[in-house]
Amino acid sequence: TIEQDSPLFDDITTDKTETVTDAVTEAFGEAVAFLTDEYGSDPENWQWGRVHPIEFAHIFGEVAPLRPFFNYGPFPFTGCDQSINRGGYDQRNPYNVNITASIRYIVDFSDLENSLIVLSTGQSGFLGSPHRTDMADMLLEGTYIPWYMDRENFEDTAEGVITFMPK
Repeated sequence: TIEQDSPLFDDITTDKTETVTDAVTEAFGEAVAFLTDEYGSDPENWQWGRVHPIEFAHIFGEVAPLRPFFNYGPFPFTGCDQSINRGGYDQRNPYNVNITASIRYIVDFSDLENSLIVLSTGQSGFLGSPHRTDMADMLLEGTYIPWYMDRENFEDTAEGVITFMPK
């Protein structure tokens, strides 16, 4: 239980002794002022995803003219650092997502063929590949694809085969 007059909530730079209610009221006012300044006075526009975007960035995308070619996004992101839909951010650059899971999977240990997976961007790292960012939208929507363990299942659904041969 938090006591109303706990010294933890007193702003020692003022003559008044602040209470929990004072601290919460001030924090609420500051939050409303921030949201109003950034997103307007309509609370319908105060959505966490708008404040908390994710951009799937490539190192070359740090160069502004190259950004559209190498980066994917930004998109509203619903998660946070303390949720299953992890979207952490640096306190020095709130609230842009700078870390999320690179892979999410759900394993059905009673039947491995019912397992599901999604990668944070896509299956390919090649710039021109249609699979470079094809899973990013799935990640944002919270959808998955089957994660086949049985060779027969993934061979039947494979788009192609790449064979590496030694020289």
